[in-house]
Amino acid sequence: MKNLLIYSLILFSLFYVACKDSKPSPNVQSITISEIGKLKIDNKDLMILDVRTPKEIANGKIDGDALELDFYSDRFEDGLNKMDKSRTYLVYCKSGGRSSQAIQIMNKMGFTDLYNLEGGYTAWARNN
Repeated sequence: MKNLLIYSLILFSLFYVACKDSKPSPNVQSITISEIGKLKIDNKDLMILDVRTPKEIANGKIDGDALELDFYSDRFEDGLNKMDKSRTYLVYCKSGGRSSQAIQIMNKMGFTDLYNLEGGYTAWARNN
């Protein structure tokens, strides 16, 4: 019985130390075009991040205030480092591939609230 109590205390101590220093789990989700409006309403600090090339952006944007950061640029990660990691980001590209990769990078860098637009600009343009 005494050994069980000692093992329980050790186990509790290990869990306490492990959980105490852990980072909050990131919120990474995919959303559809129809969910953008609700996301904007629910997240007043929402930043829309367009990771397409300048040539692609010249054909139109989802939001005029969207931050532009070319995924293929050598300065992509430098640009991410300048951004507020505590804000909520909706990331999009042409079809969803680069934005998914960008979100993986952002997640590793400590961004905590990320949304990927399914189908990207192509899906948005088809519906607008």
